[in-house]
Amino acid sequence: MSRWFKISACDKPPTAGGETFCIGIPVRAAGRETVIPLSDSCHTFEEMVRAARDIQDDLKSLVKEAEGIFQRATLSDAGVHFPAGMPPDKIWDILKELDKEEAFVKAFNQLEEERRGRVAEHVLTKCNIFSGRAAVFSARYNSATGLLE
Repeated sequence: MSRWFKISACDKPPTAGGETFCIGIPVRAAGRETVIPLSDSCHTFEEMVRAARDIQDDLKSLVKEAEGIFQRATLSDAGVHFPAGMPPDKIWDILKELDKEEAFVKAFNQLEEERRGRVAEHVLTKCNIFSGRAAVFSARYNSATGLLE
């Protein structure tokens, strides 16, 4: 696999301190390669490290943004999907926002048994079971089957 990023000399003329470098993305077109700069000009190794960290931070933010997009997208689907490893409180946050009670029940019941148990424990121990979706949950939860009826 080719590398996504490359260190290259900046197009700016060298300053009195010498040549400057930047982090960029190599692009090939018509048999030629050029590097599109992503970072500011770096005069020192420390500046290059800061530039790389800025790119890493931006990529981490992008992943967080994607997580939100994909979680919102699943709410509009007929069947709600909960990514592996999602904690029970986050699952509950999504479930309680479902508009229709039957969609709420169906989404909960489609969870694997172990995940249903963790969500049920969260709801029954940490939520006010006398109002909102938690009231519906506590009224419909069958502890023997682990399902909502």
